[in-house]
Amino acid sequence: LAALSGGAIALARQAQELSGVGKLDVACHLIEFAADAEPTNSEIHSIRADLYRARAEEELSLMGKGIYSAAARDSEAV
Repeated sequence: LAALSGGAIALARQAQELSGVGKLDVACHLIEFAADAEPTNSEIHSIRADLYRARAEEELSLMGKGIYSAAARDSEAV
């Protein structure tokens, strides 16, 4: 999917754009594809951390907040 989208960075930027229009659910799916395509890319992981932090802030359930926060921390460690 990343290759079809013009590369992992392009896919990550598209995810970032989607989050800006309130589509964090779709954005998180796309950023996962980008991170899987380039697992050591720090720019992608920076975007991923931002998206999951935003998703955790929106989430109402404690379990969801924990899951999204953990994903953000994982990317911050890359």
